[in-house]
Amino acid sequence: MNYRSKPSKLILPNQDGLSRRRFLSQTAAVGALASSGLLLNPGKALANTPKKGGVLRMGLVGGATTDTLDPLQYLGTVHASQVFNCIFDKLTNVAPGGKIVPMLAESWDTNDDASVWKFALRKGVTFHDGSAFTAKDVAYSMKRAAGEDNTRPGAKAAAQAVTNIIVENDHSIVFELNGPRFDFDTEVSEQGLYMIKEGATDFANPIGTGPYSLVSFEPGVRAKVKKYAGFWSEDEGHFDEVELINMADAASRSNAVRNGDVDVIDRPDVATASRLRAVPGIEFAVATGGQHYTTPMRVNGSPLDNNDVRMAIKFGVKRQEFVDKVLGGFGAPGNDTPINSSYAYFNDSLEQRVYDPDKAMHHWKKSGLDASSGLTLTSSDGAFSGAVSGAQLIQASMASAGIDIKVKTVPGDGYWSDVWRVVPWCFCYWNGAATIGNQLNYYTSDNAYNDTAFQSETFDKLVADAAVQKDQALRAELYGEAQKILHEEGGTVTLAFASFVQAGSSKLGHGEVGALAPADDHALARRWWWAES
Repeated sequence: MNYRSKPSKLILPNQDGLSRRRFLSQTAAVGALASSGLLLNPGKALANTPKKGGVLRMGLVGGATTDTLDPLQYLGTVHASQVFNCIFDKLTNVAPGGKIVPMLAESWDTNDDASVWKFALRKGVTFHDGSAFTAKDVAYSMKRAAGEDNTRPGAKAAAQAVTNIIVENDHSIVFELNGPRFDFDTEVSEQGLYMIKEGATDFANPIGTGPYSLVSFEPGVRAKVKKYAGFWSEDEGHFDEVELINMADAASRSNAVRNGDVDVIDRPDVATASRLRAVPGIEFAVATGGQHYTTPMRVNGSPLDNNDVRMAIKFGVKRQEFVDKVLGGFGAPGNDTPINSSYAYFNDSLEQRVYDPDKAMHHWKKSGLDASSGLTLTSSDGAFSGAVSGAQLIQASMASAGIDIKVKTVPGDGYWSDVWRVVPWCFCYWNGAATIGNQLNYYTSDNAYNDTAFQSETFDKLVADAAVQKDQALRAELYGEAQKILHEEGGTVTLAFASFVQAGSSKLGHGEVGALAPADDHALARRWWWAES
């Protein structure tokens, strides 16, 4: 396939990291929510000066009893990710709005072809045991992340690109790479590339350089952290103590914040969002970005290895109905790729896929399957709040197209270990990624998080070539063709891009809320503060 032969209409990046399209889409979404009454006084929290002190109680979704505090082994659940960002730091970070900002690295530079990167490290940083953070800790963290047992694909890819590490002194480190990587400063902000102490192997009681030190951690249940007095920044880590409670059920989370049992929650029950918003002292914070809800189809077994079956399903779902009824309007229809207009290099020439019962039946008949094949969609609100309702909507829309599917509902406990990446067809959600390359990497053939088992050498090459391509126009073509392959051949039904919604006490203050991941990019505990007692 000559993947350069068909240039697409694409979105190129801006220097400031925020495209005009992304700005317009975010302001439009926030404006609509404000006019509906679901987002009140968005400037109130922004205007407050951070205050120190107090205890924050968080109700978070997505914990798992198999979670760990080893940066290379954890599942990436909302609960554990928030704990990680309390305890640890990375070299760089993606700030709300998409700009790469310093974290433990205060500055960095690269050669012309981006194959050698030099990072100047922040001075005066200490671990929670009081020992100094140095370049040796960075070298150890990167070498460990390059190991084959690293389950964090973005972190693993970045670390394995490093062929040589030069520790120039305690506060200067050089990475020589296996080739050009123009986004390496963004790649080192990946979850999993947290900086740990040289020689660290005990992650039952980990120490980091973050604003809080660990008090206790019960996987999938709760965690507690306390302020680290030696933290290097006055701009984050404002609470004295944070308690992070896993609450899998959306109604339970909403009731908890309504009753004052917790101070803030992520992903309130959107079906009752208006009623929750009407409760005195409760305010919503909404961020629109790359979070998306999917139904991954495992293409390594019959009948989902047949692309006509997959296309029948893609044409047989009502995406706008999913947005309206499951997300309560907090989102926009997906288009069977993980990329939307919040990303640079978004391919907007792909036709928006909509419900078309005739096309669904055409592909189904072409596949040779009987209309009552017994194909089963496994659902659970353990995947995300509303997945069970979403399965019922899909079953009904497929039936309207003349195709019978079965729905199996399972408990939330064990969903991510026993269902996802195991059964042929189920539900999943994904956060946004720092770059389009990071997001598309999840769909490459050998990625551990490839939940459809989709295999395409052409797709793999497109993503790999784009990552090392300096010419932005050519890079756009490569990423555009990669998106087209997923749209036409991939195993994912992207139902919707969903807004990140937080609901909490109106006494809490915060800045611009991040749109890459839930609960302020998994950093709510380190970014927010009590504005009022």
